[in-house]
Amino acid sequence: MMKWNRQVFRGYDFEPDKDEVVVLNDLVQKKIFEVLGTNQFEQMMGCVEQSPDPQVTWAVIKEHAVAIGQSENASEVSSIVLQVRLLGEGPIIYSAVVCINTSEKVEVDFFNQRFLGCHVVGKVTVDVARHVLDKAGYERSGIREKVLGQLLDTKDTLVLDLSSKYTCLLE
Repeated sequence: MMKWNRQVFRGYDFEPDKDEVVVLNDLVQKKIFEVLGTNQFEQMMGCVEQSPDPQVTWAVIKEHAVAIGQSENASEVSSIVLQVRLLGEGPIIYSAVVCINTSEKVEVDFFNQRFLGCHVVGKVTVDVARHVLDKAGYERSGIREKVLGQLLDTKDTLVLDLSSKYTCLLE
């Protein structure tokens, strides 16, 4: 329905060495900057930390991003799958999806947790993309009016609006 063109996409996966430390925040920031050349993700993370109660914000994010299951050898494994999207001028959407499975206990602020490679199960993956709005197609299709008509009674509780709720603006 929406008229977005994916201009850039890069997928990365790796198996960390057993003594390697993986910090999702650092990994995602690095990959976004390498691929998209923007530091907006770092600014957004600052907004989360500046929110009135960052622990509550992280707890809500963790509730939807972390699932606990069993591995093949019956040990407990936590799967973290997190998608982050930033809206930039243009309009442009920057997105990152990170996936990791670990046998470590996942903390509330898991995005800054230091995961040891020996506890990572399988590969860590990070996908980064930039989408640009096809303005002509958007206007021609009347999408704005269709979306506004459907939003009257709808609110997605999984969308965290940092810029308006916490007055933290992304440049």
